[in-house]
Amino acid sequence: MKFALVIMFLVNGFKQVSVRYIYRNGVFFVSANEIASRFSLSYRKSNSGHALIAPSGRILTINTLKNTATVKGERHSFPDFFERFENGKLYLAADLWAELLSPLIDKNIYWDSEQHKFFIVRYEPSIRRMWIRHRDDTTFFTFYHERGLRPSVERNGDILTVTIKRGFYRGPCYVDGNQITYKWLRVRHTSRGTKFKIFLKPKMDYDLQRFSDSSVVMVFEQSLSLGGGMRFRRERRIQTVVIDPGHGGTHPGAVGPSGTPEKRIALQIALKLKRILENELGLNVVLTRDDDRDVDLLQRINIARHNNADLFISLHCNSSRDRKARGVETYFLSVAASDWERAVEAAENMDFSNFNNGSTNNSDILEMVLADMAQTEFLKESESLAELIQEGIVRRTHFQNRGVKQARFLVLKGVSYMPSVLVEVGFISNPKEERLLKSPSVQEKIARGIADGIKEFKKRYESSQ
Repeated sequence: MKFALVIMFLVNGFKQVSVRYIYRNGVFFVSANEIASRFSLSYRKSNSGHALIAPSGRILTINTLKNTATVKGERHSFPDFFERFENGKLYLAADLWAELLSPLIDKNIYWDSEQHKFFIVRYEPSIRRMWIRHRDDTTFFTFYHERGLRPSVERNGDILTVTIKRGFYRGPCYVDGNQITYKWLRVRHTSRGTKFKIFLKPKMDYDLQRFSDSSVVMVFEQSLSLGGGMRFRRERRIQTVVIDPGHGGTHPGAVGPSGTPEKRIALQIALKLKRILENELGLNVVLTRDDDRDVDLLQRINIARHNNADLFISLHCNSSRDRKARGVETYFLSVAASDWERAVEAAENMDFSNFNNGSTNNSDILEMVLADMAQTEFLKESESLAELIQEGIVRRTHFQNRGVKQARFLVLKGVSYMPSVLVEVGFISNPKEERLLKSPSVQEKIARGIADGIKEFKKRYESSQ
């Protein structure tokens, strides 16, 4: 048992709280009694669990049977080895206490893994979010931080450490791995900054996808050596496709000369495409909407993520002041390169203009939907998918081929970790093309053209693994 002095103030203005702790199997533990004493909390325990009560009346409950804690309505899970009993007292890992105390007393509390003391920071966390996404044998780690911080990455065997000096993170101190690419992740704080230690599985490839002034994106992929520097990945297959009929509900999209709303055409084609992909290709197909209702940007993105989609297809109708404009075009995510591409981008993003007080240019929007992350690994694949879908529709419908183009659609930015495209199936503003788009037989041709492109992409994608 070690003991340090009670409370002092550091030179840099951090408030430091020293506690009695024990060290077991590489983990620092602090008792609930000690936490209650040092942070002026009431402590109660019963057969059903333990509770710490702040002066404000807010309660932290700890269920030692289920290894969970609840505070402010949020449930925190922790591993078995973060909890122990000695001499009849409950001990939790010190950095877990910091994670739980922060919302309990509304202060930014961290455990200094070097000085073995708690410290309280008056500033909001400068590392805003850590996001982890798994896709088959690949894991993406993204760390969002305030601009001006200087992250560094160091690998030592199967341990990779991301260090962000002067950065503090308020979130889980431990994340259990998927056991395919990594075992677990530990967050370590010091008064100088934060270390994210990622314990990788053997034979892992590591790639720094992006390293900007406000984010770090890393990709881990399990590979096996074939000798001579050659490597191969685990097999990937196209199994789940998310189809996103544009607009819906109170957002009609573009409206044709005879009053046909874009949202209706998009949904009708989506339903036909779903039937074809399921019945003829055996794919699992999920629609972001299957009726006329509002679906906001985050809902569309989350549907793709939660279903672990392999492809994302967003369906729309084009519109122009020029009533003679006609044809089909397919977009993938990139920087809009022409005036026309920027105009289409602005039109399709308009439904999301109420997001974040009406601004679609604010970088906070991009942060919230992960749109600040450029599509890297899947950018080329998205372009290939767009080309094949474009060819399929033109071949089936004989619509004018306006080509494959690039734009920064918000809905595509949010699903940048899968091949994703946005299809403008025709100009609803053109009276003749509006009539064609309303025709069930033409809609069937469009759906089959898209399905042709997906089928060919699936064939090439899976054979290239």
